[in-house]
Amino acid sequence: MSRVLYFISVSLLFSCGKEEVNPNILVFGHAGATLNNGEWIFPPNSKEAVQYGCFNLGANGAEIDVQMTKDSVLVLYHDEFLSPQLDLEGCIAEYTWNELEGNKIYDTKYPIQRLYDMRYMISDRPKYYFLDLKHHNACNSEIRDPGTFSYALNSSDLYWKRTVLNSRNLPFLLELSVDDTNVIKSWETDDLAQGIVAVQNGAVDELTLRASNLTETDAAQLHELGIPFTIFGARTQKELREAVALNPTRIITDNIAYTNKITM
Repeated sequence: MSRVLYFISVSLLFSCGKEEVNPNILVFGHAGATLNNGEWIFPPNSKEAVQYGCFNLGANGAEIDVQMTKDSVLVLYHDEFLSPQLDLEGCIAEYTWNELEGNKIYDTKYPIQRLYDMRYMISDRPKYYFLDLKHHNACNSEIRDPGTFSYALNSSDLYWKRTVLNSRNLPFLLELSVDDTNVIKSWETDDLAQGIVAVQNGAVDELTLRASNLTETDAAQLHELGIPFTIFGARTQKELREAVALNPTRIITDNIAYTNKITM
């Protein structure tokens, strides 16, 4: 009888230990699956990378980088400048969609993608989008017009209930407006105190925080205040384990398989 009680006690102990890591952390593939050079099978921010990350590797969703063209079309692209990822010079904001359409990215057969073309990928499946909105034109340092950006977002016809809008520019983020109130706005900031104030004031819904800037104390404060947060920038397996231990709402990763393993 004592041996049975011993095994029950040990089982309960290990069960409690496992609960310290939140099994409900949502795993998002960076730029679809990964942004790391030499590691991707499909180029970052391609439709194929999103499909591979979500449906082959089992990510809960895809983080994708979004920029606006000269004629207000939203496209998936990470870098500030087109060269050398495309055979063009300058910035996304200096070209119309017709000028960009068909251009291959990362010297592959895969063309640059419109956000509009991603609209059906998660509408009938339990997957999510985390849109990292690039708010400025690097070629002239101008902030893109949030009203025009909002119109372009609404024209993309995404399933907003499972979409997060993320930006480092708080005024830009505040002025964005989409037709569906279910959309989540997340402010990417290095100033946790200001971020907490922004959430508590109702300006934004969540925070996006770099792993290297976030401590256990910071995470505990966010949990105590009930503030959801996304972690990005954890590169190595050790950094991913440390990030997962902070129990974020979401984690953006370049290693979906390993991140899934340590969050299940």
